[in-house]
Amino acid sequence: MNIAPEPLPIRSNAQPTMLKLAHYGIGPQRAKAMLAPLRDMPSLKHLDLSDCRLDDAAVESLVQAAAERPNGDGLSTANLSENRLGKKSVKAIHLLLQPSSSSHLCTLMLEHCRLNDTIAATLYASLGSNQTVKTLSLAHNALGASVK
Repeated sequence: MNIAPEPLPIRSNAQPTMLKLAHYGIGPQRAKAMLAPLRDMPSLKHLDLSDCRLDDAAVESLVQAAAERPNGDGLSTANLSENRLGKKSVKAIHLLLQPSSSSHLCTLMLEHCRLNDTIAATLYASLGSNQTVKTLSLAHNALGASVK
C-alpha cells in the first residue's frame, strides 16, 4: 500500500512557527517526504516529532534537513523523544550543535530514545562547544547502565 503524505496541515498556516506531529506514528517513509518542506518553512522554530515511529536513518535525514536551513532560520526547539535513535542520528545532531552550523537550538528533547553511553558520548562531545542549548532532556534512556 503506497500512501503519499498529505501536505495540507503543513500549508494551512502561511507562517507556521510550530510543527507538531507527536504521536501520529508517521514512520520513516512519511518523515522523508517532509525533508523539502522542512527546509522551506522559514518561520518554523519548534519541531515536535516525538513518538512518530522514526528510525535512525529517518531522524538522521530530518536533522540534516534542519541543519541545511538558511542562516537565521534555525530551529529553537526539537523534540525527537520516543523514537529509535542510533549512531547515525546522534552524529547528525552532533553536527547540528556545532558552532559553525546555522542552528539556534535552545531545547533538545531525547527522552525514551534507547540511547546508551556509547551513542551519547558523541552528543556529549558537541555540548562543550555549543553556546545555544539551554535545555537537554535525556530522561529514560540506558545511560549509565554499563557502569557497575
